[in-house]
Amino acid sequence: MFNPKEKGIASDAPVRSTNVNMIGEGTTVRGTIEADGDLRVAGLVNGNIRCKGKVIVAQTGKISGDLSAEEADIAGHVKGQLAIQRKLSLRNGCEVEGDIFTKSLLIEDGALYEGRCIMRESSASVNPISKASEAN
Repeated sequence: MFNPKEKGIASDAPVRSTNVNMIGEGTTVRGTIEADGDLRVAGLVNGNIRCKGKVIVAQTGKISGDLSAEEADIAGHVKGQLAIQRKLSLRNGCEVEGDIFTKSLLIEDGALYEGRCIMRESSASVNPISKASEAN
């Protein structure tokens, strides 16, 4: 009934899951996380994250590993490379240590960031995380 192809409407937008995955406070995850939908981290992740949606790191969230996502909003702690396809927001009180590869960057007053930043129209062309995962 609502199929856009039936009405001749074409869309170039990527299809991704509407699921929101959560890692709550008091939870520790070790290893690689791959998500088709959005991901909210309020606990601890020791490993890499590859997300086709948006990653939100709450004030209590900590990631020790590389992060690759379409968008990211960081209020907690991240130690590792961040490869964000569209927009990365570093919120007041966050701590980020690692190189950033993104198209758009917002850093609020009070955010701590240590690393290099490479901004391009298409972050995929400078995304070392996705290139490394394609080789595997």
